[in-house]
Amino acid sequence: MPFEINEVQPTQYSVAVTVEPGVVRQKRNKIFHEVKEHAQLPGFRPGKIPAKIIEKHFHDAIEEKLKDDLIWENVSQFFRETKLHIIGQPRLKEPSFNLDESFSFTIDLDIIPEFELAEYKNLELEKSKTVVSEQEVESQLL
Repeated sequence: MPFEINEVQPTQYSVAVTVEPGVVRQKRNKIFHEVKEHAQLPGFRPGKIPAKIIEKHFHDAIEEKLKDDLIWENVSQFFRETKLHIIGQPRLKEPSFNLDESFSFTIDLDIIPEFELAEYKNLELEKSKTVVSEQEVESQLL
């Protein structure tokens, strides 16, 4: 899956993801058949509802599940492949979806900045000695 990664700032990335039309159709068919097996409508036995009726009654649910699944699968794959250490939640920009075309979306990420730690082991520190008088102790106790 091709990901287009753009560095907005040193700790901010924008990732554009495009899913091929064939993958979108295949995933939609799988979701459609899952819905068809479990759909219940009055007057029909479960699993025996005609495809046109399933499409009419469950179109929005199928499309929403398709979008969610495609986003989840591709974002998960992106994180497995890139090994980026993100901060917070990825922000999803409105996905572009058309069944006959590819599915595309963009996520914005904040990542942990990379830096080199300077030498710190042999630093010398000065201890300041605090002197407390008897009068100060007495004033605080009363």
